[in-house]
Amino acid sequence: MAAKPVVEEMKRIRKWPVEWQLQLAERLNSLTWRDQWEMLCERIHRRAKANPISDQEIDAVVRAVRKAKPLHQR
Repeated sequence: MAAKPVVEEMKRIRKWPVEWQLQLAERLNSLTWRDQWEMLCERIHRRAKANPISDQEIDAVVRAVRKAKPLHQR
């Protein structure tokens, strides 16, 4: 559940013109995208460190993709 100040601000924001609401949404998104990206990268690094993929596994996946879709079709 949102904190009371957030709920109150949302009530005020809903009264704004749609263009202003969109600008706010874009700015809020730009504030959080970097944090979201860094959290995703951190999760990937932890998983890779805990369970690293071998060169042989990578080669097998590459061979499977190439077999499924030859270069001239990509």
